Amino acid sequence: MEQLTSVEKAVDVLFHLHREATAQGVTAVGRALGLPKSSAHRLLASLCRRGLVERDASGCYRPGSALAALALGALEREAAAARPVIEEQARGGGRGTVLGAPGAVGPGCAGAADPRGGEAARDAVVWLDGRVVGIGEARIPVTDHGLLYGDGIFEGIRVYCGRVFRLDRHIARFAAAARQIGLALPGGAGTAREVVLAALRAYGRSEAYARLIATRGEGALGVDPSTCERPRLLCIAGRVSIYPEAKLRAGIDLVTVSVRRPPADVLDPRVKSLNYLNNALAKLEARRRGADEALLLNAAGMVAEASVANVFAHRDGVLLTPPATDGALEGVTRATVLELASQLGIPARERTLGRFDLFSADEVFLTGTGAGLVLVRSLDGALIGAGAPGPVFEKTRLAFAEATRALGVPLDPAVGEER
Repeated sequence: MEQLTSVEKAVDVLFHLHREATAQGVTAVGRALGLPKSSAHRLLASLCRRGLVERDASGCYRPGSALAALALGALEREAAAARPVIEEQARGGGRGTVLGAPGAVGPGCAGAADPRGGEAARDAVVWLDGRVVGIGEARIPVTDHGLLYGDGIFEGIRVYCGRVFRLDRHIARFAAAARQIGLALPGGAGTAREVVLAALRAYGRSEAYARLIATRGEGALGVDPSTCERPRLLCIAGRVSIYPEAKLRAGIDLVTVSVRRPPADVLDPRVKSLNYLNNALAKLEARRRGADEALLLNAAGMVAEASVANVFAHRDGVLLTPPATDGALEGVTRATVLELASQLGIPARERTLGRFDLFSADEVFLTGTGAGLVLVRSLDGALIGAGAPGPVFEKTRLAFAEATRALGVPLDPAVGEER
């Protein structure tokens, strides 16, 4: 009975949005249907995932493309006949989660696990050109210079327990990268922030990953960026899995690859550009050699980072990580770990590192938005320390897990702002 009630309320939401001439906010929908704001938000988020409702950058909702496909122009005349069809769509055709069931955005981490594995990627959504669509429906022109030349930037952002982790730090880094490459963000950093929230709220899960992208836009064939008149902004919301679960528990195997990190005067590693070929080739070499991850050195032979993560080594009682000047990204997770180390009483600092420092370390681990905190079990076939999680990694990992439950911007508007 509770399941049916949820579906009936969802159908009421759809009929309400169809009747209104303008897009409606969460508060307006809740007030019209006698629902608490948090309940209205959960229902709307669930409907967004099915394409029945779309959320614009301002946070308002309107009928989605899937709803339009149901020929709702006849709804007012044939409501009795149309209602069962919409109910079936609202249930997800028997395939999706029940509206209001675990997995909807809300306080806490209930429903965080997604047992569907690869199916999660197919459920991803994209904010593109002012609306949220399923990832299979998203289209950009083939002459976009982001595709043709890697001319653009991106930011990876995580949601933990219904909170967008350190969103404002990510947006600040995104905006700085845009300035560095002379790309004017459409609507500025504020719009980019709202786009991320719109995509993630449409995706509607309390554990998620967002990929915010800005490209130079559509232009002529030829590398000249001045032919691109209008930059493009988009955001994918879905799931990400960098390493298998078994490896996350036991630790990953790292190899030093022949691919070197270019110096800042070639391509500054602090800019997360769409040209990720250096990282991709490093990862490809590592995988071909049977390892999980690549260790990149810079032109001087010093440690830069892994292909998708920063490197930390605990040696002689100090937690060490390479500085950005050695080719490391100024990672948001990296910065958080340095802050947590200070709070935990673990001496920590940036320092140039060689491979010798990693081989002689008690513990080595990686940090990144996609990866989280990951233990390194071995480097080039040699065990690091005991080859198992050590006390510094465990303390830092637990503190980071606690921080993810406290830091960030809530997806549920009814929850307080960043703490």
